[in-house]
Amino acid sequence: MTGSEPPLLPSTSAPLVFSAKRGATSLPAVFKGLLMLELFAWKRSGVWVKAGLALAGLIVITRLSVSRGNAALFSTWMIDVVTLKLVPLLCLVTGGGLLRNQIRSFTIEYLWTRPASKTYLVLSAWAVSVVLVSVQATVATVVVHAVGSLQGVPNVWDGMMLQALTQVLIILPFCALAVALGVVSGKYMVLGLVYGLLIEGGMSRLPTNLNRISVTHHAEELLSLSASSVQNPMTSVWLPSVGGLAMITGVALALAVFIFNRTQYSVGGEKEG
Repeated sequence: MTGSEPPLLPSTSAPLVFSAKRGATSLPAVFKGLLMLELFAWKRSGVWVKAGLALAGLIVITRLSVSRGNAALFSTWMIDVVTLKLVPLLCLVTGGGLLRNQIRSFTIEYLWTRPASKTYLVLSAWAVSVVLVSVQATVATVVVHAVGSLQGVPNVWDGMMLQALTQVLIILPFCALAVALGVVSGKYMVLGLVYGLLIEGGMSRLPTNLNRISVTHHAEELLSLSASSVQNPMTSVWLPSVGGLAMITGVALALAVFIFNRTQYSVGGEKEG
């Protein structure tokens, strides 16, 4: 062997090891992917500007709707309009469009080709919509209470924590229902309004146990509680109402997962094949 020749490799050298093939995308990764896609879409479409204008509009309408120092009128505005109308509408827009908009814009392929479980996609869409709507609802609630304080409404901040907690609790089933409507049809807004009229606006008023399939019924029961009853949930409607909301959430998610797993979607279009 000359000095210019490379040395021989030892016979005991370790074999090359190749990394295993990556499996399906995990649920936290799907959640993060959907959240990033949604935030990017918000930034690109100028939603933040629209949200600022909507917030300014909420301030103006609240000032016009609540007379100075009128606590009863403020409570009606906060509960009947903000909590029971605005929050469900936010859930419908956000939850219903989260998967459907990704299918329309081809961005759903980013997650489908990783690959990602359809069940994970539904659960992540629900979780992302809950996070996004909760942030929006909390901001709206604080702003409305701040306007009420400027309007001289007495003890305006006393019930805010109960209202904020109730909003988070009703966001869970409303977002689940919105995701289910979104995987059923691209016309989820129309379906949501029909559902709201028949179930939330109709059955919630019936003096029978049928009203328990309505999120609004449970929300109204929770909002009727006092601070003392919240501290002692076993002697109030707190526990049954929370259980009812959890049941509605579970059924809606199960339905959404069932439909999404058994439906073929035309990416970039409205029709399912």
